[in-house]
Amino acid sequence: MPTLAKLRELSAKYFLKILYSSREPVAFRPIQDIHSSLAQDFYLFDAVRADWRSLYTKIENETSRAIDGMIFVARTAVFGKTSLIPDEEARQTVELNFWACTAAAKSIAEHWDDKNQPGSFLAVLSIVARRAVPFEAYYAASKTATARFLECLQFEYADKNIQFICAYPGMLRTPFRRQARCYGFDVNQSDSGADVRKTALARPSSDRSLLNGVPVTWHSGDITAPDTLTDDFAGAEWIIHAAGPLGQPNLAAQAYHRIHVDGTRNLLTAVRAQRGRPKVLYLSSPGVLGSTTKEPAPEDAPLAPTNPYERSKAAGEHVARDFAARGVMLIIARPGFVYGPGDRHVLGLFRAIQRGQFFYISSGHHLCQPTFIEDAVVGMLLCLTRGKAGEVYHITGPSSVTFRELRETIGRALGVRPPRLNVPRWAAMMAAATLETGGSWLVACHL
Repeated sequence: MPTLAKLRELSAKYFLKILYSSREPVAFRPIQDIHSSLAQDFYLFDAVRADWRSLYTKIENETSRAIDGMIFVARTAVFGKTSLIPDEEARQTVELNFWACTAAAKSIAEHWDDKNQPGSFLAVLSIVARRAVPFEAYYAASKTATARFLECLQFEYADKNIQFICAYPGMLRTPFRRQARCYGFDVNQSDSGADVRKTALARPSSDRSLLNGVPVTWHSGDITAPDTLTDDFAGAEWIIHAAGPLGQPNLAAQAYHRIHVDGTRNLLTAVRAQRGRPKVLYLSSPGVLGSTTKEPAPEDAPLAPTNPYERSKAAGEHVARDFAARGVMLIIARPGFVYGPGDRHVLGLFRAIQRGQFFYISSGHHLCQPTFIEDAVVGMLLCLTRGKAGEVYHITGPSSVTFRELRETIGRALGVRPPRLNVPRWAAMMAAATLETGGSWLVACHL
């Protein structure tokens, strides 16, 4: 059982007690494979009929430790045509997924509140709690009701330092899917998940070789040619607008503007003409806020772009906000310094460092927040599923670093010496302005 295997892995790091709910002896078979130091910490109980308060007290008395967190992963599911599901199976699904989970949450909240103690309750639910799925009516309803119950409970205990958190693992081909084994999902099942139809728009001349094998339907189109966007968004529920060139020193400012500004306007015009109301995620850049040296800038900081790429993205945001004000359900996301396998854009930075062609600007004290590609994808999905229309969200890695720290880390990995050349900011800006107007004879080692 994948869940128990994961608990075995975690037992070396955390002090765990496992509540094992079972009405049938067969459910205990996986415990035979658990290390003895972990198996002795199992408590057999009936999750639906448990006296949760007494159980919490018993565990604390026996361990002489306070419970400061709880993860509820117990679940049952019944699948099939709703009209053919026996009432008893439907009732058992709702009993465990809703009643047991909410009873555990309410009881632990009361337990912590009585002791004036903080705590966190995590309910592992399902992607079906976020959207309807055929043939999973009772399962989806029980998970959705649980999520709403915990949201309400969070309001009641907001001032008690007690948190209620919901996780929504799913079967979509995303980083969530790689964690599905921890929750007992069979990742070899069909990837249809929530019956998602995935469509992508690309120019006929685009190189899609790195995307070979990705299960997506391709449409030919160009956001700079409005007549090619007529029917591409019919029936769409989510639209991610990621079209655009990353910073390229040999690209004219007019080209950036044509894609990031005019192209965004064309795309959103086509979306607004659809009958439905899809939610749109517009991918911008934290570069629209300019350089930061002391601490990361918040989402509501004033726009202060410093180069043609950033200025075009800032102008694109203005276009997006205008359409949001006219009723388009649009969210702006600003992914940070994204890196990961297969990346070609940041590869140039690594090569410049390896060849000794990198130099610092203003001693390399400006900040960035490296963001691994899988974290960026998770952030985008969260923006779509939980973000508010009209809002801006930064998607960044766990911590900010200076470009000097970033370069030194890369240099150590490549076994090369740190750069010696430092260019004052005023000189770099003058060179950039010259390149904007006079040509592109230099590959800029920015940062």
